[in-house]
Amino acid sequence: MHIPRLVGALTLITACSAQTAPITQAGTSAPPKSTQPDGASSEAIAKRTAAIRSANTIKSGFTDSEGDLWFSTHQGVLRYDGTSFTHLSTKDGLTDDQVTSIMQDRSGNMWFGTPDGLCRFDGESFTHVPIPYNEISGSWLDQVYPLVNPNQVMSMLQDRHGVFWIGTNGAGAYRYDGKVFTSFLADHGQLQPDALYHNVIPSVTEDSGGNIWFTSLSHGGVSRFDGSIMRHFTAEDGLSDDMMRSAYSDKSGNVWLGSNGNREGGLDRFDGAGFTNFHLADGLSSANVTSIFEDSTGKLWVSSQLGSLCTFDGETFTPFTTGEGQTFDDINFILEDAGANVWFGGNHGQLFRYDGEALTDFSIEDN
Repeated sequence: MHIPRLVGALTLITACSAQTAPITQAGTSAPPKSTQPDGASSEAIAKRTAAIRSANTIKSGFTDSEGDLWFSTHQGVLRYDGTSFTHLSTKDGLTDDQVTSIMQDRSGNMWFGTPDGLCRFDGESFTHVPIPYNEISGSWLDQVYPLVNPNQVMSMLQDRHGVFWIGTNGAGAYRYDGKVFTSFLADHGQLQPDALYHNVIPSVTEDSGGNIWFTSLSHGGVSRFDGSIMRHFTAEDGLSDDMMRSAYSDKSGNVWLGSNGNREGGLDRFDGAGFTNFHLADGLSSANVTSIFEDSTGKLWVSSQLGSLCTFDGETFTPFTTGEGQTFDDINFILEDAGANVWFGGNHGQLFRYDGEALTDFSIEDN
């Protein structure tokens, strides 16, 4: 992997260029039927694995308690201290170079989600923390692995009580108290052709009331756990779709949920009483929402792999563009550093920093 190089700064357009229509409520419809993929040989599986791991992708980002930034890639982890980048990989002890998610615990340890469970970094050494093992062979998994891998950690957080919540790529979610893993949502969603659920949980968030929210890419909608009861939300409850990709809790106590882009999906806001749905007709750039983030000014940022990055001020969605008209597609994450700069990045090595006036390009060169 090449260490990112500074490409340059670009001046941004500040005028709004998009209009928003009145907010509409999504209707209900029957869940789409699952279709079985074409058969795949072990050679095909190996090719899929190689393609995923060679992709120059920045999957997620995290700001730690010291103000350093961490970025997960398919070739290890990047750490930025404000001056330079450090690349950490399996050569340094990382469990796997394909890292999907990042978190810091109360003790200052960094945690990384990988295809082989969890990896903890104490600043000096890495420790492998395996999650409960699930078989990765079967009539259906053989055809989709590693796109679906129940031993892979997709998302994680440590709640206000110090408990870890872990979303997997096909085994539902786990609660981890530091000693024991407890399974949640493994049998939720839609049955696959092998008569198993393989529930994929790409995002986990904690709301202002301490409830834990999980999104499902397996037609499970979203689920909320209050410590005792797991409540499921679907289109019948006002959710725009049952395949949901992202979740975020804002400073006002709203929970924002982004769909995968199926049917009438989009961006949903839950205010504690019900859902408000935002669609393309409202100015949203795409029904595929990969990441949601509220910056220090209260502006909401929304990214997509199938549309351009945009912001929302509570009334209007505005495409984020440079003075030259450049838009930003294939974005996987958005975060803010200690200096209130907004960072975003994604596929093709994209990594950018916006200070409110200028955009700096830290993108990784293609191999």
